[in-house]
Amino acid sequence: MGDILATPVLPQVIAPLLLGVTLHVGLFVRGEWGLYAASVSSAHAVVFALLIARQLVYAPALWYVSVVPIASYLSGLLASIVVYRLFFHRLRSFPGPRLAAVTKLWHMWKCRHSQNHLVLDSLRHYGPFVRTGPNEITIFHPAGLEYLNAIHSSTTRSDWYDLLYPTVGVFSRDPAIHVARSKVWNKATAPAPMKQYIQRVVDHVLKFETAISALAGKPFVVNDLIYDMSFDIIADIGFGTTELNSREGADVVGNALSIIGPTIPTPWSTRLALSLFPGLWKLPHWMKLFGYTIGIVEKRLKTQPDGVDVASFLIEDTQRKDADKISHEALLGDSGVMLLAGSTTGPIFICILYCLARFPKEADKIREELRTIDYHDMAALSALPHLNGAIEEGLRLFPAGPTFGSRQTPPEGLDCGGVYIPGGVKIVSPRWSLGRLEEAFVDPHSFIPERWYSKPELVKDRRPHAPFSLGRYTCSGKKIALAQLKFTIAVLLSKYKVSFPPGSDEMLAERTMLDQLTPLPGDLELLFEELKQ
Repeated sequence: MGDILATPVLPQVIAPLLLGVTLHVGLFVRGEWGLYAASVSSAHAVVFALLIARQLVYAPALWYVSVVPIASYLSGLLASIVVYRLFFHRLRSFPGPRLAAVTKLWHMWKCRHSQNHLVLDSLRHYGPFVRTGPNEITIFHPAGLEYLNAIHSSTTRSDWYDLLYPTVGVFSRDPAIHVARSKVWNKATAPAPMKQYIQRVVDHVLKFETAISALAGKPFVVNDLIYDMSFDIIADIGFGTTELNSREGADVVGNALSIIGPTIPTPWSTRLALSLFPGLWKLPHWMKLFGYTIGIVEKRLKTQPDGVDVASFLIEDTQRKDADKISHEALLGDSGVMLLAGSTTGPIFICILYCLARFPKEADKIREELRTIDYHDMAALSALPHLNGAIEEGLRLFPAGPTFGSRQTPPEGLDCGGVYIPGGVKIVSPRWSLGRLEEAFVDPHSFIPERWYSKPELVKDRRPHAPFSLGRYTCSGKKIALAQLKFTIAVLLSKYKVSFPPGSDEMLAERTMLDQLTPLPGDLELLFEELKQ
């Protein structure tokens, strides 16, 4: 004890404490650190380990003395972080949970059950602009969609898009890379190849209907069958293959997305965990997705499908005379994005089926529309108001990305609904909540397809870049997704009455839905009864 008391207080306590404060105020409050989370954590761990090791070498009996400067440094660092974020940060005047202002770990804990859509929606009582992180504002205002979806928005992509770093592709935060990759995707989704894609979508939907026919009259959970169909479609039009095991592929993508559910508020935590502890928890699923994607790409490079596929355009871009390193690296990055983005259609279709089973009168109206047309005619399907209104309404209630799509405000900040948000702030506008705002929709919790075509007064603030919930980043696959939804609904409603089995839990799919980049509805048990022709 005497040795400890004889130790100078300044170097052992005060100096490390001041170092912690100085590093935070002078360094860590500036810029983004998400990409460096693993490096910063590792550097701290190494320094702490060296301090403890030095003490053990020279005075092992007093090993605990080395803990004093470490504890002092961490106390200074953490105290500075808390005080700054609560009392001096530019967002200090915005309402919201106090713990959310201190750390996003609070939000991550709330999302441990992968239901971020419900977590954010529970904060609406704070008002239309809520501080949900140290440097984050969640917008519950119709104008929020302008900054997520508007093509000419001054906002930029947030740190969420670093999740796929260092792979590059259309998801890149670098505007130049994004523009270059968008040009390739525009070629891949031009009218000529789109005609071929849609015909192959039709083939897969008819195969799906055959499976439904074999089970008609018997209640069953539709989820896996729909996910398998969606994977088969993206494998076919994306990579020109019909030989992949659909159940295995759907599981690989689904398991990888399950990591995002609890960590969606903190993308840096996923990167940190993947860097330092890749074998823990569900993290191997993420690495398996990359390995699975590499396997598909390598196989596609060795084959030449009969028809056109998206991969052919990605490969063609790497074969240009002026192709750079990014073009070659983007082949893998964009292929991974294709698998992830293609996974959204299945959950959306499950949610729309859920709505049509809950509101059979709306299904009857669609069925009446279908009597006068050939549902193989996509142009005719696109002209059916109630069918398209039902899809829009399903997307409003169950958006493709319930809380996905964060942005960063420009340096000069922005005015949103009369409220100024400073520059360099992450903004989130959860589509799950925006689709339920009284300010934008009359009776927003009801399923009313007519609001999209015959009763415009029910849509007070419909944005020009609809469909409501497909977002700006799925534009390349939007036509394919909509074609799949329209044709599948048309085929099923023309042949079957879709209902819940007697005694089943009709709300289960919605009540147990997860938010993991895409929605993941709970089990949807349905009964398909063949109609008399």
